[in-house]
Amino acid sequence: MRMPASQSFTRHPIPGGKDIQSSDDASSDLRSYLRKEMTRSRRNGSWFRLSVPERGLFSLAVRLEVKLSSFDLLKAVTSILKKMKMSARTAYSWLVEGSTLAWALSERAVQWGNKSARAWRNDADYALYLGRFVASAGRCNFTHPMP
Repeated sequence: MRMPASQSFTRHPIPGGKDIQSSDDASSDLRSYLRKEMTRSRRNGSWFRLSVPERGLFSLAVRLEVKLSSFDLLKAVTSILKKMKMSARTAYSWLVEGSTLAWALSERAVQWGNKSARAWRNDADYALYLGRFVASAGRCNFTHPMP
């Protein structure tokens, strides 16, 4: 049985002008935040880099209308949220690095006479590929010359 809206969103005033939210309100705020992050991660693709159990646990935590008070559940959800954010940051950094490189390669190719190379500047897939390539090449050790 659900509580009426007037009871589930009660605030308890404390001195200094700040309010302490009740646990029902805090759970709904947390659930709302998790829902927004899930939508954001689906848009940027990091949602699909999670394993099936991770996606299931996160979805269940968002959908259930219960208090999120279990420490183990909150720890697991926080871990998944960190994974989503790190994955999104990584993809974004690849895109930024790749866009810079795509622009430079496009400039050089146009100077050499390839007029269709201007399209490389706006190709997000090409930029992402270049960014991933640069990131993986940066992890390789090229200090030893080949014989």
